[in-house]
Amino acid sequence: MPKQVLEETFGVVLNDAGPGADYNITPGSMVLAVMLEQGHRVLRGLTWGLIPPWDRNAARGGFINARSETAFDKPSFRTAMGRKRCLVPASLFYEWQKTPGRKLPFAIALKKMEPMALAAIHAEHEAFGPTLAILTTAPNMLLAPIHNRMPLILPPEAHAAWLDPATPRTALEPLLLPYPASAMDIWPITSQVNNPQAHGPEVAARLRAQPGLLEENETSKNNQ
Repeated sequence: MPKQVLEETFGVVLNDAGPGADYNITPGSMVLAVMLEQGHRVLRGLTWGLIPPWDRNAARGGFINARSETAFDKPSFRTAMGRKRCLVPASLFYEWQKTPGRKLPFAIALKKMEPMALAAIHAEHEAFGPTLAILTTAPNMLLAPIHNRMPLILPPEAHAAWLDPATPRTALEPLLLPYPASAMDIWPITSQVNNPQAHGPEVAARLRAQPGLLEENETSKNNQ
């Protein structure tokens, strides 16, 4: 995501050219997140896979996602949900549609490729450092034919409340909703996304729809 977009959308100030584009960030790798430190928004790198500070069996790996409906009450997430919330800037994300014999990958983005803010929580582990999990919610009509969950995407007017550790649970719960389907786009992509060595824009390149591939999805969009 370009430096100017990061600064204007998320209110951070970058002293360099900003991070380079990566079209295939995988669990266990570093994710850049916006968080509040001493009243200022900063961009920090965290490992994707949240490990609670008290977890002594962390070698098994962290939590990639957390269900927004239950994260306030789950022991692994409730402290982070209460005081350690952050935003992951993204241009798009991927989901796989299960079909007989294979999974079909899709790219999902906001229309006009506007920047997305994925709601996330973070924790600091003494052995593994800062880690992060992305919040999920129920899918909207666009995503429902593809997957039974989707990332929790927050609109700009919700960023401040989400980042502020003083925001009470009662003010955050109304934000835990699927992003409007009418504001999003989806397209099939190649299996390049399954290659952890592929990080260029070709990963998200549009694949010509195959017969029947998006029929159910198109029906959902046309019914909105």
